[in-house]
Amino acid sequence: MDKKNDVPMNNTVKNILLERYNTKGANVFVFTNPATGTRYGNIHKAFTTVCKRAN
Repeated sequence: MDKKNDVPMNNTVKNILLERYNTKGANVFVFTNPATGTRYGNIHKAFTTVCKRAN
């Protein structure tokens, strides 16, 4: 059985995700790797990289 993951979010995050979803076009992924145009292979690595760049 798959593990269920709940992610708490406020209205700002919800609205950003909805905007991304509504403007993603034909792509089935909300977040895509700009280098490949498809999904990220390892979301944990991608998230770590984003956090480092934010600092």
